[in-house]
Amino acid sequence: MLNEERALPSTLQNIAECAPGCEVILVDGGSSDLTLEIAAQFTAMPLIVLNAERGRGNQMNSGAAAATGDVLLFLHADTLLPPGTPALIAEAMRRPGTIGGFFRIAFVPRSPLADFYAFCYNLRSHWRTFYGDACLFVSRETFESMGGYQASLLMEDIELIRRLRRSGRLAYVRSGTVRTSARRFASPGTGVKMLGVWMWLHVLHAFGVSQEKLARRYPDER
Repeated sequence: MLNEERALPSTLQNIAECAPGCEVILVDGGSSDLTLEIAAQFTAMPLIVLNAERGRGNQMNSGAAAATGDVLLFLHADTLLPPGTPALIAEAMRRPGTIGGFFRIAFVPRSPLADFYAFCYNLRSHWRTFYGDACLFVSRETFESMGGYQASLLMEDIELIRRLRRSGRLAYVRSGTVRTSARRFASPGTGVKMLGVWMWLHVLHAFGVSQEKLARRYPDER
């Protein structure tokens, strides 16, 4: 999490309702708003709060290193889990050859553009092509054997998912839908712009442009 004072209250309440009894680790990348205060005041479930160098790869590796469970789930601070998440994950992990998985996705608040993006996203997911906002879960053994995420500012999810696809089966959980913020395309204009930015970032990443330069081109919407 990083400066997520607006999204975090709903996310924490959602975890308490949809994943009770799970170990919950929050990893902050240097928030300057009320994010840490909100976490400290939340009492519906125990929380472990860590600080790490900014960057989703660094932060998620720090959380994984502190976790004690056999299966790790990486949840963005603006994403909500479906009811019965632990049971859905357990069912998926029982399938032969499965090393991890991810969920069907919806963008909220809904709009024609958000629904269209969700349709395209979920269609592509049939080929196990997805991003971290689909709530990647993976066995601890696999995650550690692969060395975790790259310590990068962007594209860390894409790189790890490619390695996972080469190592085993990723289950696509369609019986549960995660809901993630549509704040990056709140209007048709910003939505089209964001799509263009993301496609351009993919091109730059493929040509080896540095993480620092990629991060400067990625809009910081909170």
